[in-house]
Amino acid sequence: MKKLVRLIVCILFTFYSAEAAKKIEGYIHHNDNRKEKVTFLIPFGFLSSEPSYVNLQRQIKYLVGKEKVALRADDVKEISFTIKGQEIRMRSVYDNLQQGWSSGSFIFLKLEVDGPVSLYHYYSTTTTPGVYTGGMMTGGTTNTTDRLVVQRDNGELIRPRTMFFRKDMAQFFADCPELVKKIDDRVLVKSDLEIIVIEYNTKCL
Repeated sequence: MKKLVRLIVCILFTFYSAEAAKKIEGYIHHNDNRKEKVTFLIPFGFLSSEPSYVNLQRQIKYLVGKEKVALRADDVKEISFTIKGQEIRMRSVYDNLQQGWSSGSFIFLKLEVDGPVSLYHYYSTTTTPGVYTGGMMTGGTTNTTDRLVVQRDNGELIRPRTMFFRKDMAQFFADCPELVKKIDDRVLVKSDLEIIVIEYNTKCL
């Protein structure tokens, strides 16, 4: 009976995984500024309505005729597509943060704010191993973490530390004393990072 249950779970998982990639039209923004319209195969999380951004950071597949072609961040400047009326832009950025598999390579990061200072979502995963208990092996778990990172022009990615947010951001935005004061006075806090970046781009340059 247990074997039958495991078999059914595996079949259902395979079925949903196969259905997880959706055909969505979008654009490849090449390094020579060409803009190419293609049909992407966007991966979605298991039973999720949101794209699997952590997988998109590694590569994205698109169709050339009936052939699937893998596109890596090293190859282009940016990719973009629209879901539910919202444009999604994922830019090729060098990963100096060196988190797991992406260490020392270019990855696609979901762009939240564009400008002299850009704001991105940075996804990383941690996996715990399975445990053998009661004569059965239980599967491990994979957790995805979404953190916001900032980048000035084409410089390094900076991930504000939770405990030292004010210190890190005061240093990063040191050329805008009025903004730094709002951060120091807790008028703007960590949850306001998008507002902080927008304010810097519009008022501090």
